[in-house]
Formats: sequence, structure tokens, C-alpha cells
Amino acid sequence: MRHSELHRSLRLAACAGILSTGVACAHGAASRTDPQVATAGQLDSLRGEAAKRRVSSGLQAVDITDADRDRFTRVEQMIQAKFSGVEVSANGAGYHIHIRGAESFNSGTEPLLIVDGATMNSVSDLSSVNPKDVVRIEVLKDAAASLYGVRGGNGVIVVTTHRIR
Repeated sequence: MRHSELHRSLRLAACAGILSTGVACAHGAASRTDPQVATAGQLDSLRGEAAKRRVSSGLQAVDITDADRDRFTRVEQMIQAKFSGVEVSANGAGYHIHIRGAESFNSGTEPLLIVDGATMNSVSDLSSVNPKDVVRIEVLKDAAASLYGVRGGNGVIVVTTHRIR
């Protein structure tokens, strides 16, 4: 059998720290598996990719462009325009943001707001953030928000500005 007739495939499986590579051959020829001990870096990489896939359904992130900065006058308007499943409503003095479906009796309905790594007291504090400074906005809900514990029960909004970069 010539080298060009072989159908090669590489299979990686990280189970209990063993990295397994195998070669599948054409025409039913036997395949050979060479187990090797996986390095910690390889296992961490595989775990990170799996965690990213699990969290992605509850995480929405948008990088804000220059056109967006010119179009919006408030950060709340950016959130309303860019994220699905997020309700933003004006109420007299400011805005109310609602991420999840049913709210808790004890904690209200406001999501946890984090601007440049600092926790804000309420959504009304977003008015102090200049929309022209915003670089990225992330909205976390469901399992992705569980990283923030009970405070993230109604969702989490993470705003990154030029000041932090």
C-alpha cells in the first residue's frame, strides 16, 4: 500500500492524564495507538475549550466600535440595541435593566453591574459612564452568571472602558 493511499487522522483524547494518538488506515488495516502522558498544559487547554463551550450560551459580548460610540448617548442604549433577551426601560429618573425571566423575591430584579472591575451599586450608576469611553460590554446570564454567586442571580453586566486598558 502506497503512502498516498493512507487516510490519516489524528485523534486526541485526554482521559485521566493520558494523551492518545492514533492513525486510521484505509482498507481496514490495523490502526496503532501510542499512549503518552499528557502535559498539564495540554489538559488545561482542553478543559478551557470545554468550559468555553459550556458557558457560551449564557454569555453575550460585544466590542463597541467608533460608529457605536457616536450613535449612542447613554450606555443603557448600547445595551438595549446590542443584546438580545435584555429589556431596558426608562423610568422617570433613569433606566431599568432586566436580564432574566422571573426575579427573586429578596434580591429585586437589577443585574449585578461591574464597570472596569469595580462593582457598582445600581444600574442608575451607568449614567456616570461616558459611552465614548466604552470598549466592550458583556452580559452574563444563567450558568455564566453563577461565577458571581448570589449577587449574579439576576444576571451580570460587565462594562470595560478605555480607562482600564
